[in-house]
Amino acid sequence: MIEPRIAGSLWMGDGQGTIELFGVGARAAFSWRISTLFELMPELTLMWSPVQFNGEVETSEKLGATVITLGLGAGFWF
Repeated sequence: MIEPRIAGSLWMGDGQGTIELFGVGARAAFSWRISTLFELMPELTLMWSPVQFNGEVETSEKLGATVITLGLGAGFWF
């Protein structure tokens, strides 16, 4: 299954301002039944966020952050 994704999060830490991070992307996942009682659900997500970031160079303007995640879920039927 391939589906669109919209997400929002807040990144916080000591000594930094809060960063509001909103993103759009897509997710590809499938469900694989191993036995009548157990199921694996791997997924790959690609997200892009229009956060403005210039790193340590004040004159350089960069826009966008890409995040790739790989997840693995499991289910047990009872």
